[in-house]
Amino acid sequence: MPGTESEVAGVSFVFPVGEAVGGDNVRCRGQVVEVPPGDYDWIYLLGAAERRTEDHVGLLYADGAERSEHLRMSDFWPETDTRFGEPLAFRTSAMRYPRHTHTPHAPSIWQQRSPVCVRGRLRALRLPDNPAMHVFAITLVQDDHQEAACASN
Repeated sequence: MPGTESEVAGVSFVFPVGEAVGGDNVRCRGQVVEVPPGDYDWIYLLGAAERRTEDHVGLLYADGAERSEHLRMSDFWPETDTRFGEPLAFRTSAMRYPRHTHTPHAPSIWQQRSPVCVRGRLRALRLPDNPAMHVFAITLVQDDHQEAACASN
């Protein structure tokens, strides 16, 4: 149900993000997504790609700086396993298109995460300009283990 909170691998999401634009997901085309201003350590996304895809998400800070972090998304096709090691969030029972539903497919939605390695007050995210990437939900998290996570990436 739209607006329902779901937990995936210990992270809470309000699903789906695309409801505000008339759908269940956002196709990434460089949109700027305002976030509650704060000092975050991780960006978690529920998403899937049309074929496995790698790109960058922009981090827009309150001081006007913009930095980017790598974002990887595995393929949504059910026959394809995770490419980047992220956990499976959901497997749906059908693929919905604007004018029909295709039931033989059972696409996957994955949980991705990107670090926020540069400390500062985030105000927004810039999604990749990559329409093969689809985002269903976003959650930003503060974590005391940030330094070790950025050093390993």
